[in-house]
Amino acid sequence: MIFDYFKRLVLEEIDKIKIEKSAELFINKIHWIEEKREQLTNFLRECYSRTAPFAEETRAQEARFSLKMQEVHLNLVERTKMAILSKFYGKRHQLLSSVCDLYFLKNRANDKLIDERASVFIEQRYSVKQSMDSALEEIVEVILEDSKRFIAYKNEAASREERIMKLHVAISDEEGRLELVNKRVQAKRKPQKENQTALDEQLAIWERKRDVWRKKVNTLQRRSALQFVRPHVLKPRSEHSSP
Repeated sequence: MIFDYFKRLVLEEIDKIKIEKSAELFINKIHWIEEKREQLTNFLRECYSRTAPFAEETRAQEARFSLKMQEVHLNLVERTKMAILSKFYGKRHQLLSSVCDLYFLKNRANDKLIDERASVFIEQRYSVKQSMDSALEEIVEVILEDSKRFIAYKNEAASREERIMKLHVAISDEEGRLELVNKRVQAKRKPQKENQTALDEQLAIWERKRDVWRKKVNTLQRRSALQFVRPHVLKPRSEHSSP
């Protein structure tokens, strides 16, 4: 059950790795797979450590059983000797046969039990090994596939970085060119400002002259209007002084 749980986790994470495309997540998934593989290895070691006491206990039981059977055998031999001495010589063969049959049957039953337990343990170990091998094959395939994707991402990142560097160089060149243009504009702006000041002063002078001439024109227009409206009031032109 524990191995099935770990295997399900590994398969779920493999599906997530197949869906997601991030290089950072890919590295995290590799670490996670390594941890899960370490957990599986520890689990197998724990299984081996759990079965080791069982095997030692089985060997100890077999040794105790052998000692006990030897004791029974010796006891029966002694009893047989006593029976022979007490005039039961005719039953010696029957007693020895019974002892041999009993020892053979008990040993056979014990061997059969040990063989059954060993076969069950071997089957479990083989199934666990097969599951672990298949999981490791899938992990290796996923790692290879993700390694290829990671290399592609790395190459793409390098190309993007190269393009960014070129853009930075172009931006730097453009900034230098704009700085030169700004310096030229500022250099041209100063004499233009001085020329503008001179032009403003000249314009003020001409505006003052314009105002003076406008006043003169207005005066002349008023005089002409008065002359046109009331000619009998005005004196003859010959009588006026020259302008």
